[in-house]
Amino acid sequence: MTLYRADRMLLTWVWRWLILGGLIIGAVSVTMALTSAPTSWRRLLIGVGCAAIPLALGHLVATRIDRRPDGRLKVWTLSLSWRTIDPARVGRVRYRVARVGRYGQMSDAPHLWVELRGGPPLYLDLLADIPDRRALRALFPYDDGAAPTSRPPRKGRRARDNS
Repeated sequence: MTLYRADRMLLTWVWRWLILGGLIIGAVSVTMALTSAPTSWRRLLIGVGCAAIPLALGHLVATRIDRRPDGRLKVWTLSLSWRTIDPARVGRVRYRVARVGRYGQMSDAPHLWVELRGGPPLYLDLLADIPDRRALRALFPYDDGAAPTSRPPRKGRRARDNS
C-alpha cells in the first residue's frame, strides 16, 4: 500500500537530473585527476565531493513510501535507491511550514523531518501525493496546528520590523 508519493512531481525529477550531473562532473574530475601525470589532489577532492554530496543528501529525501505486508516500510529516495525501515525506529518528527531567514520568509512549503533510530533521517515534502493522510500521520505523528512559523529572536538581538 502506497502511503506517500512524490516521484511524480517535476521538482523531484529536476533534483534527480542535478544529482546525475554532479555524478558525471565528479566522475570526469576524478578520472582527469587520476590520469594526469602528477596527480592533482585538488581536482580529485572536487570530483569526490561532486559525486558524494548529492548522493548523501539524495538518500535523505523520500520520494515514495510503501507499506510492505510484514508492516515495514520500503522508502524510495531521491538518489534512486531504497531502504527498508521498521516503524519502531521512528523517533522525533518535526513539522515546519515556513523557513524564516535573515531576509524574511524563504519558503512556504509544509514538510516533515523524521529522525530514525540507528540510521539517517528522512525528509518528506507534504505537498506530494499522499493517498491516506491518516495512515501517514499515524506512522509519523506530527501536529500541524502548533508548529511555529518563526523562531523568537536570540538573546541580545532585537526583532526586525519588516514593515
